[in-house]
Amino acid sequence: MARNDDLMVRWGGEEFVWLCRNTDAAKGPQLCERLLRQLRDNPLDVDGKPLPVTASLGFVPLPVWPGTATDWDTALRIADYAVYCSKDAGRDAWTGFVGGEGGPGEAGVAPAVLEQQGKLRRVGA
Repeated sequence: MARNDDLMVRWGGEEFVWLCRNTDAAKGPQLCERLLRQLRDNPLDVDGKPLPVTASLGFVPLPVWPGTATDWDTALRIADYAVYCSKDAGRDAWTGFVGGEGGPGEAGVAPAVLEQQGKLRRVGA
């Protein structure tokens, strides 16, 4: 599922962070779709019975806004928000956000507010 240069880490509970190095915003949707397809096509075997595996993914490129410094805290907050958007959309889906107009704006603003302001643009679910 992950490529050789990628890093996947359990973030907490059922949440994972997948760092896709050398990937731009255009390639993110392909990677998310590929991961979901691989999970669907490879159920777990539990006592001889298939157990379907699904995921709710959140995607954000680094840097979020082209030409800006990488801000890990902001990127992780946006990715976490994206995961919950996927869950709210019915799970087994992905949601991504890319930088919108005007750059990141004021530090510490909630991702939902950044989306409302047009500073984040939703891709996916």
